[in-house]
Parts: sequence; C-alpha cells; structure tokens
Amino acid sequence: MITLPERWLCGGKQGRRFGNRSQSPDLLQIFISDHGKPMQLDGAKAKVTLLNGAEKSEAELMPAGNKLEAKGSFKVAKGTKGIAVLTLAGKPPATARFEVK
Repeated sequence: MITLPERWLCGGKQGRRFGNRSQSPDLLQIFISDHGKPMQLDGAKAKVTLLNGAEKSEAELMPAGNKLEAKGSFKVAKGTKGIAVLTLAGKPPATARFEVK
C-alpha cells in the first residue's frame, strides 16, 4: 500500500508546506510508507504533473531515502492541481490527484 499524507507535497529549502500564497519551491517530495513502516524504494519512480491554469509542468521523482524527490524550480500556488503517478518495482502504477488549498 502506498500512503500519501494530505500534505505530501513539500517545497523550498526551508521545508515549507504549501499554503495560500504563491511559492516556487526547488524540491518536490513524496514520502512513502507501508502502514507507517519504511519501504524499500529501489526501482521506484514517480512522475508529477503540475497544472496552473493553462500552464503545465512535469517532474520525474527518484528514490532518496524513504521518499521520492525531484529538484528544480516548480511553480505552485493556491489552486495548483497535480497528478502523481507512482511506480514501485514489480507493482502496477498508482495515481494520486491533489489540489493546493
């Protein structure tokens, strides 16, 4: 089972959670656990698509400890919608949709 906490998308060097104001984080992270227990993420990957009105950006996330992450510049603001497609080694892809409040 893949657990995606309600606040699974983190950003910025200070580790801020996205709030109601516009931010351009330099890090996207997805934390993954099996009912609270750490999981092996060898061979895991994820793709996150961020939608800001007509603007679309994508990021490939790779394993980094107990999470998948991508570094870059990501435009995230109130109303940003996203789709994450996660694939664990030997498992079918799982999809999560979210909206930044």
